[in-house]
Amino acid sequence: MKSWKKPTNEMIDKTLASLKKMTARKYFFSRLENPLWIKPLAERGYFKYPPKAQSFDDGTIEFPYWPEIQYLKNVCNDVPDEVINLVMDIPQINNPIVYDGILDIALQLRGAQSAKLKDKMLEYAGMEHQLRTHKYADLLKHWITEKQTAAAVELAQRLVAFAPDPQSEEKRKRRKENPTEWNLLHPTPRVAPWEYRAIMSEGVRPLAEIAPYQVVHLLINTTANLIRLRMHSDEPNNTQDFSNIWWPRLQASDDDSEISEKVLVHTLTFACEQVFEKSPTQVANLDKVLRKQRWGVFERLRQHLYAKYPNEQTKPWIRESILTYDSYHLWEYRYEFQQMIRRACEHFKE
Repeated sequence: MKSWKKPTNEMIDKTLASLKKMTARKYFFSRLENPLWIKPLAERGYFKYPPKAQSFDDGTIEFPYWPEIQYLKNVCNDVPDEVINLVMDIPQINNPIVYDGILDIALQLRGAQSAKLKDKMLEYAGMEHQLRTHKYADLLKHWITEKQTAAAVELAQRLVAFAPDPQSEEKRKRRKENPTEWNLLHPTPRVAPWEYRAIMSEGVRPLAEIAPYQVVHLLINTTANLIRLRMHSDEPNNTQDFSNIWWPRLQASDDDSEISEKVLVHTLTFACEQVFEKSPTQVANLDKVLRKQRWGVFERLRQHLYAKYPNEQTKPWIRESILTYDSYHLWEYRYEFQQMIRRACEHFKE
């Protein structure tokens, strides 16, 4: 740690008295790197009340800058515990600029100290307005590198979730009035499609490589909820999800899709494959979880996995799928069903 000069009360009061204008505050806190200022500033309440978002009559929203967050970023590596305590004491507010600064602090801190800011990151991920959401992928990678897997899984669960179609109520009303009207519901993630793809490819996939079973669970729940949000009605016995149309292939041929729903299902498929390859003792549990799911896409996913991993464990599951299929004379066989039968025959022979 550098040899910092401890500020006197007179120096502090004189300096703070000169910071009446925002330009002066920005300059001062951006240049201040002495960690010995943090205690007297905290005692004077400088970190307690960050500015809230301001709404105007014309519908616009302004997010005021908070210069103090830059100072906390400047000193977080020198006095991490003090910065963490101050950040965690910040009340939940609607200003994304404040949370964006906290995200930067989490990226600078190491190990468990960084993960201590998890709850603030969960608050941020649930906000309506967010900034620089591409940094979520960086944070997931950082926590993976720092071996903070549990925190990364919890944040990933919030980041990958879809929100309902903002016009869902109106569309459902129109559908009731005219049942033949074809007006699809379009749930969306909270971030832009290219940022969602980055979160999945750079954050969730690497996480699935080290914690496949945990990641599979959160992606199964996310996919099931996505399908539910796409439906106009929730009939308990309905298993038709039209996934053959939405996701004709469960395994991605590339990673550059801009359709967030496809990215989700492709990542789920990848995570399930990681369970088979890296957590073989969890394969039976994964199969049970997939069987409990209501929608057809999960049956397709099971058959995809059976096709890719034909072995003595999956052999009875493959046999069951073939013998219990009752629509040979009615429908074309799904791609995964075809692949499962072909590869099982090639592997097991007679």
